[in-house]
Amino acid sequence: MKRFALILTVLAQWALAGQAVAQNVITVAPTDGDFTNPADALDAIGTTLPASAPGNRYLVAVEPGVYVVTRSVRMKPFVDLQGSGIKSTIIRGAISFDDGGPVFGGQGVINAASRSEIRQLTVRNTIDSISGIAIAVIGTQGSLISDVRSVARGGATDSGNWKYGVRIVDSTNTRLVNVLARGTSSDFTLCQGAAIRNSSVSVVDSRLVGATCSIGLGLSADDASTVNVDGSLLRGAGSINGIGISAASDTAGETTAVRVRHSRVNGQVLAGIAGEPGVSDVKISH
Repeated sequence: MKRFALILTVLAQWALAGQAVAQNVITVAPTDGDFTNPADALDAIGTTLPASAPGNRYLVAVEPGVYVVTRSVRMKPFVDLQGSGIKSTIIRGAISFDDGGPVFGGQGVINAASRSEIRQLTVRNTIDSISGIAIAVIGTQGSLISDVRSVARGGATDSGNWKYGVRIVDSTNTRLVNVLARGTSSDFTLCQGAAIRNSSVSVVDSRLVGATCSIGLGLSADDASTVNVDGSLLRGAGSINGIGISAASDTAGETTAVRVRHSRVNGQVLAGIAGEPGVSDVKISH
């Protein structure tokens, strides 16, 4: 009865928010759920369960708890992952940048998919010594991340290692709404709240923070990205340098454009990098 009530509550929230209704609901819980681990739940869709499709959407509803994963939680198109709130549902793992195969752009604790949503939970990557991503959005269309805390933290051994709260590569129409994306480390490393490459992204009511490391970047955008930011905080703080916004384009004739409205930027604003021939266009308005 408790689980049935949870499903009814989730579906009611979907209807009120005007979201597409799922034809299938899978529960993840420490006990008595369909699965005890969100990675297993996602892997089952299209293998032991029918594949997701526009007319066969899935909702993976994750009950309160701390879920430790040893491999990336790989989202699938037309599948949404919903927790029970950022303080209640935590998905945590020590996932290296290149775990799980040669996917360009990197692996996160969660890898987003096209036309899918990740919402109402916390994601933590605690990998030490090497680069790590909390949420990776690689080669997708129409991904939405909302009401999420996405944090990559841990030590690193040299300046070639990065911690990314969110990394977005080769993706279109990605939306971050009410997201805390934070990269942080106690050692000599580089941290980014959100790193965006060759992608179109909107950021609303969010906080993108790179801090407590050698070089911290709130938002970096490059390779002909288009980023629109509204009502958000972009903060970079580091022992060597803090950069709120960095925009660059390494190909002649291409433009990386960042538009920031009604937001706060803490740290330097860098438009263009020496030796990169593309155009970098940053406009900040209040």
